[in-house]
Amino acid sequence: HVLGFNIHISTIPWDINDYIFLPLYNAVLLQAMLKGGCPKRKDFSDAALPLRQPTVLLMIHCLHDEHSFTSNFTDKVVFGLNAAQRTRVLAQASIGIGNNKVCFGCDQSGVYNVPAPDRRRIIDAFEVAECIFRSFMLGDFPPDHCH
Repeated sequence: HVLGFNIHISTIPWDINDYIFLPLYNAVLLQAMLKGGCPKRKDFSDAALPLRQPTVLLMIHCLHDEHSFTSNFTDKVVFGLNAAQRTRVLAQASIGIGNNKVCFGCDQSGVYNVPAPDRRRIIDAFEVAECIFRSFMLGDFPPDHCH
């Protein structure tokens, strides 16, 4: 596996922020910076964003509208970010703010054990992050799709 371990069988703790959330988030930011102008000023109001900082979802949809991201890729990135963010919130509520350590089937203090029904979603999000990393390495970003 590209990112260094096999998430499918991993019972060791790993940081969901480092392995899923940040790779997805940074890929969007990088493409928005390279594209220059995503999101467009008209895409957000002063009232909604008093600091004039666009949200990652606005950037994703702008990149899709500008044809930088395909529909498939847009859907996968949004799915991955949502899955990672949901698990981050659950982990921090369970083990403490700022702690993003998760695992599948471990029983360790300070680590959030992702419930079995949620694991497939996290594995799918991890595979999107891996797809993005692989496309960067091959110089083919953004990919048309991730499986």
